[in-house]
Amino acid sequence: MPVYIALLRGINVSGQKKIKMEALREMTGALGFERVQSYIQSGNLIFHAPAGAPRALAQSIRRGIAGTFGFEVPVIVITGAVLREMMDANPFAPESHDEKRIYISYLEQPVDNSRESLLHKYMTPEERIVLQENRLWFYCPGGYGKTRLNNSTVERALGVKATTRNLKTSMTLCRMAAADSPDRYCCFISPESLKSKADEIKQHHPFTGSFFHQPSERFIMAFQEEMEVQGNFLFKHRGGLPVIFLVISLAVWYFTVHNGSGFMNTPYEQAYSYFCLAVSALGILFRVMTTGYSATNTSGRNTRGQLADQVNTLGTYSTVRHPLYVGNFLVWLGIIMMTQNIWFIISFVLLYQLYYERIMFAEEQFMRKKFGDVYLSWAEKTPMFIPRLRQWQAPQSAFDFGKVLRMEKTGVTATFLIFLLFELIRLYIRGLDFSYDNFWFVAFAVSLTLHLVIKIHTKIKRRREARA
Repeated sequence: MPVYIALLRGINVSGQKKIKMEALREMTGALGFERVQSYIQSGNLIFHAPAGAPRALAQSIRRGIAGTFGFEVPVIVITGAVLREMMDANPFAPESHDEKRIYISYLEQPVDNSRESLLHKYMTPEERIVLQENRLWFYCPGGYGKTRLNNSTVERALGVKATTRNLKTSMTLCRMAAADSPDRYCCFISPESLKSKADEIKQHHPFTGSFFHQPSERFIMAFQEEMEVQGNFLFKHRGGLPVIFLVISLAVWYFTVHNGSGFMNTPYEQAYSYFCLAVSALGILFRVMTTGYSATNTSGRNTRGQLADQVNTLGTYSTVRHPLYVGNFLVWLGIIMMTQNIWFIISFVLLYQLYYERIMFAEEQFMRKKFGDVYLSWAEKTPMFIPRLRQWQAPQSAFDFGKVLRMEKTGVTATFLIFLLFELIRLYIRGLDFSYDNFWFVAFAVSLTLHLVIKIHTKIKRRREARA
């Protein structure tokens, strides 16, 4: 069955015509449509239905909304193929137009292009419009909130029902429809432009092959989907890489001590170890600041799948999109630095990037699909991994110390245990005696004691709550 996109007008705006997306999906499924998805709260549906006239499908959804929710809502339905054609026909070149200021008014039926002139009197000198049969493209540098080219104006001038979406929402709907259609194909630049670029690469590249002879955005979409699949898999098994690096790092450390390389047998040996601990402690602090102010029901240490009830944008999230992974990186960087092997440290940094970039890509795909423009507008100004501290915005919620203790106690104890293992290997190779007043042992013993106290207290508290 073909895939369709339904665009609802005027729901969940200023408290009027409220419809929860879950209820909307259920209603649409009850009409006999299959694999129904929704995107953000403005009323966008992707679904499968037997081949038929889009206007008939729109009428069916309109009647369903009226019968279920008690009010009328204009609905425009288009096929996934038509939406792909629309995106390919974008008249505004991204090189000279801010994509955040490009909008599309979807029209209920085609309109003669000559009627475009009827809208000129509502435009400012900076605004641009292009009428293409059943859609009106317009570019408004001042933003949609300030333009006079709203739905009411478009409907009055062109004499047809209309509903407007920005370019990013339209592109996201196209991707979602493409991912849910048999051909899994969606493009946003013309095939001619892509082939031109491929020909340019071919002229300067020593290898040739079918990819260069038949370039297609099918390859781009397939690559994105593969990245997302790999990311979701690695997300569920993201505890595996640190274990592998730990085993290798202890082996490298053994040879470092045995050969007396790095800072071994120098006045800087002990100071360097404390410096490594400081790097790991900075990572723990970054995690603590993130966990203490983060919203409830987020992924955290969960490995079953991504979770998010809202977009975190304050605190550490105002400086970087993935603060927990920044914290993890610093914790493990401090541990890997203990090996004092520069090539192993560089290998760790590169492999960490290769491993976690896929996880971050999958997480961002999840967030884009769930929160749409709310997430995208925040992501545009927030770096992915390297914090931009000057963007810091103070959290509005209180710091949850109890949550930090519950979530981070295991990581802190494990970190001190690993540093203790490094110390035990050093003592063993050098033939030195172990002492219970050793700094690393004391640090681990204290963290383990606190870990056990917190764990026991948590269990007792939960039992009391269960009884109550």
